[in-house]
Amino acid sequence: MPTPKQLAHSLAALASMGDEAKLAQLLEQLNQLPVETQQAIRRVAMTTVERASTGKEVMQRQFQQHPLAARQKPEPGAGSES
Repeated sequence: MPTPKQLAHSLAALASMGDEAKLAQLLEQLNQLPVETQQAIRRVAMTTVERASTGKEVMQRQFQQHPLAARQKPEPGAGSES
């Protein structure tokens, strides 16, 4: 049986990939654990997903600020300003 931390990371990875069959199988394993352990695993999984989302946003911002990306931006006034 995987450790709770391993289950949490697997849960987060499968959720982000959208692999529903494997996710259902993992959730079935999760349901066999004590409630306190389930809650801890869900907290770790959500934190992992949030960090992954934040990391993606940071990478997108860094890309947009990269000199090569700046050359591909439309001219000022060509689009809607936020």
